[in-house]
Amino acid sequence: MKAVRFFLVAMLALVCLSSCSDNDYLEVIPADVRMVASVDFKSMADKCDLEHNQAVMQLLTNFMSDNARSKKEREQVLDIIKNPNQSGIDFTAPMYIFITADRNFVGLTMRVANEGKIDDLMKMANLKVKEDDGLKCVSVKDEVQVAYDDDAFVMLCDMGLGLSSAKAKKRIVQLFDNDKHFSDTEAYDRLSSMEGDAKLWLNYGIVPTALLETQGIDVSEMMGGVQLKDVNLLGNLVFDKGCVRMAMEMYGSTKEAQKKLEANADYMQKINGTYLGLAHENCLLWGSVSVDGSKFLDMVKRVNGVKEALLMAEQEMDMDFSNMIRSVDGDVSFALNSDDMKDRNAPIYAAAKVNSDQYVKKLPQLFASAMDATTNMVPLSDNLYRLDEEQWTYDWDTWDEVREVHSTYVGVDGQHNFVWLQAKGTPAEMMSGNNAGLAKYKSDITSSYAYLYIDVHRMLTLTLTERERQQLPTEARKAMDLADVFIARMETKLKGESRLVLKDDSKNVLAVCMSLLNEFVEKNF
Repeated sequence: MKAVRFFLVAMLALVCLSSCSDNDYLEVIPADVRMVASVDFKSMADKCDLEHNQAVMQLLTNFMSDNARSKKEREQVLDIIKNPNQSGIDFTAPMYIFITADRNFVGLTMRVANEGKIDDLMKMANLKVKEDDGLKCVSVKDEVQVAYDDDAFVMLCDMGLGLSSAKAKKRIVQLFDNDKHFSDTEAYDRLSSMEGDAKLWLNYGIVPTALLETQGIDVSEMMGGVQLKDVNLLGNLVFDKGCVRMAMEMYGSTKEAQKKLEANADYMQKINGTYLGLAHENCLLWGSVSVDGSKFLDMVKRVNGVKEALLMAEQEMDMDFSNMIRSVDGDVSFALNSDDMKDRNAPIYAAAKVNSDQYVKKLPQLFASAMDATTNMVPLSDNLYRLDEEQWTYDWDTWDEVREVHSTYVGVDGQHNFVWLQAKGTPAEMMSGNNAGLAKYKSDITSSYAYLYIDVHRMLTLTLTERERQQLPTEARKAMDLADVFIARMETKLKGESRLVLKDDSKNVLAVCMSLLNEFVEKNF
């Protein structure tokens, strides 16, 4: 058991320590796989700047040496730590992870640099190697199979299904003998052409249709008639200086599938930036989309149960919610403005551009059942109302109860903006914010189909009390202080990106994280 643990830990350590050209090792990935992810550990290790984080390196070296069984093994371990390629595996080439078409196995493949050195590694781990026609196979555990030749090193595990080791052994041998390769497909071309420290291609056929059907979910109908097997997801993760970027794109395997996907997202429109003013100087969160309400209603009604639930709500509340949704034609935005996350009356703003206000006449009726003696609805105009809610709080300084009135505005104003504003002040005042942080993203916002902005630094700061903050390790407090904002946007109707931005844009995120980890190790180990 110790040998097995040593082998698995050694493989993990080598991956972490790795600081390209021949892609034969990719031929073990069949063309019909459901998911492929690649990880460029060399790029990430370079960005981590491992050599300048001696405490982490020493901790890992000690751990590996302690698990060696002899002085000779300890020396081999130290040699491999100094130069991971001494393991026989080429850590300068990306590692690929994949899921087989039958969803039974997850595999990992890496490029072989020196087959003989891998033989030595197996001996050091006391693992028995069986060779057949140039292919060497090893059972690390029943659920973990290893095979390698002079091109590829492969690990194969079952997906938690409890499959027999015989099936796993047979399957890993088949991988080395398949004649249709993922590296010959369009999906691979798309994946390899992307930049990224980690990249992902996924076929939605990985989700069993039968499982969805048992839940009453018809995904094909929801997605405009396209079959799951014809829908793919492409994504990447990039660690830059001062920023972590992630991109995702959905696309069809065929022209017909692509056309259906685009038609299904036809309800989305480019944001006009109508409600940038919802974000005030103390804005914690702001989001916006722009939709064609009629097309959006048609789309959501295809979701199982939504049509029935909408009809039931309309009958019980005597409100034409379908017409309300259809009336939306333009930006829909919301914002959370607050200096205190624990304030349950923190201002929450929401607004939408509408082309009809006929349903507003029934708003008093809608709220009547929810109002009590402490709530009063005041009409401000034909279509705009203010709900005043009376609350009592205790002032511990004066030992007196204090009466407060919190207002919520709901209705349609003179500019045909449907508003739901919980705050102090008039709708005009509440929609005239001037958040400098958000203003600089205006061009980014108005070129997007959906947008989300979060002030991560203030959100983290306001979530904890000063006492709770001081109880955190120094490294954790420093990490909290690094983050600035998080931004997510839909660049097209089927393509999106997100960014976590740091306050200091001079250093790579991985290097900063590794430096904090090194500082923590120095103090605690």
